[in-house]
Amino acid sequence: MPAPEEDARRRDGALELVALHARCAAQTLGRLASCSAVLSSATRRSSLAALYLAGNREPKAFFEDALGEAGGRYAQLRRLEVAFCDRLTDAHLALLPTGLTALALDACRSLGDGGVEALVRACGASLVSLRLYAAVRLTDSSARHLARCGRLQSLSLSGCTGIGSEGMLSVASRLRRLTELDLTRMPLLDDIAAAAIMQGNPRLVSVTLYANGQLSEAPILSLARAARASLTQLDFTGLNDLADAPLLALGAVASALHSLSISWCLGVTDVGVAAIAAGCPLEVLSLHGIRGLTAAALDALVAHRAASLVALDVRGCIGMGCPQPASLRARLPRVHTFVIHKG
Repeated sequence: MPAPEEDARRRDGALELVALHARCAAQTLGRLASCSAVLSSATRRSSLAALYLAGNREPKAFFEDALGEAGGRYAQLRRLEVAFCDRLTDAHLALLPTGLTALALDACRSLGDGGVEALVRACGASLVSLRLYAAVRLTDSSARHLARCGRLQSLSLSGCTGIGSEGMLSVASRLRRLTELDLTRMPLLDDIAAAAIMQGNPRLVSVTLYANGQLSEAPILSLARAARASLTQLDFTGLNDLADAPLLALGAVASALHSLSISWCLGVTDVGVAAIAAGCPLEVLSLHGIRGLTAAALDALVAHRAASLVALDVRGCIGMGCPQPASLRARLPRVHTFVIHKG
């Protein structure tokens, strides 16, 4: 019979493994705590390279005790995700391992500029991927700190509504290795800063500008000129001023683009859809809410993309006649998904 403290140690290790592989919430982990099969698996691993923590749990035990233990089992931690932890403070992030390469802090509502400064000091030199979802307290100061993370390839500031163009210009001036960029719902971002980021990162593969209705076509045209053939996934949902010109540019150069969302881009016409249909190997396409499209847009998709499209959202396309799944499948037999954006 193991001692109580040994059993607790094994249980903690098991739950970390389950959290890592199954991405379970805290209450789910609690129900698994007594599973002997899970407990036995923990004994085969003395350290962790990746960890996912979810739920509003007290972070002291992990950040202050576990991470603060020199040479402990988290010394080799390389990937860390923390979600919905309101009690995570800026001071906790100063304890992050120096070799961390991927960090996600999702909806940790207490995170402020001091926390970003602390994490950059702790592991900014090694970070390759960083996600700061819905960190609404962050300002341009945080963006200036992030500009020092020269190895970053993947950056998500989705929902960081307090970061504006001044901070993002700092990012654009120093981060030149980005391949994935998510700038969803950042109302203080302007065309100049957005275009500068696109121009400075020619290896971009995935770009999300969802719900940034203040932007014009300029950043998209900059993206088409700079990234060209590397692009595979784009989401411009809600860019009210987007019309055909950027789609014509992308159709001419984005030869690897397989996923595109232009939902509610009301200026797009049949001409733009025909251009991307002819030039891009689209598998996923959302035209949701574009009322001005006609049957000619669907004809272009049938003519060019019948062999590749597997997901097509044309809900609200009243000029097209709002075709139903059965009629779409009759003309595009590989399509099996008809709702892409639920919001």
